[in-house]
Amino acid sequence: MEGVAVWLPGEKSRMNFWGILRSGAMTCGAAIGKSSMNGFSALSKQLEPDRKRIMAGKKYIYLSIIGVHSEYQGKGYGTLLLDFIKAECDENGYYVYLETETQDNVGFYEKHGFYTEQTITVSGIDLPIWEMVRPPQSRK
Repeated sequence: MEGVAVWLPGEKSRMNFWGILRSGAMTCGAAIGKSSMNGFSALSKQLEPDRKRIMAGKKYIYLSIIGVHSEYQGKGYGTLLLDFIKAECDENGYYVYLETETQDNVGFYEKHGFYTEQTITVSGIDLPIWEMVRPPQSRK
């Protein structure tokens, strides 16, 4: 598999225990271990209020995961994935919200019409997170 993307409607972006169980994410959690899952949980608790505030009153999707296998990076696969998501959102008038922890990714997303809404540092681990938004583009 060259790459993967996971996006959710904004109103479904906060999953409770049953949603996680139904989605199959518990299997992933078992594979990555308890400490990693606890880290994801702490990160989510810090970012979720920001996302709600930033996206209040907007129709949006939350681009939770997008990644390309290292062997295929730099060959346009990330752009293909993102172009598909952008086209769907533009057609339906949706914003796209995402977070990234890599400065290099910020430039990639900016080329695709995203802007940085805010940058935070995750408590306890000094991890910078860029919270980025892309408004829907009109189709010409």
